[in-house]
Amino acid sequence: MHLLMIFSLLSMIGFLLFSASCLNESDLQPAKIPKKK
Repeated sequence: MHLLMIFSLLSMIGFLLFSASCLNESDLQPAKIPKKK
């Protein structure tokens, strides 16, 4: 089934992009928001 392969590839790419965006946000948050003293 080619559809299953395409769907799995799209889901993997989407997951990687989502995880990458989450990592970028977590990395940028500490710089913007000061930690509690």
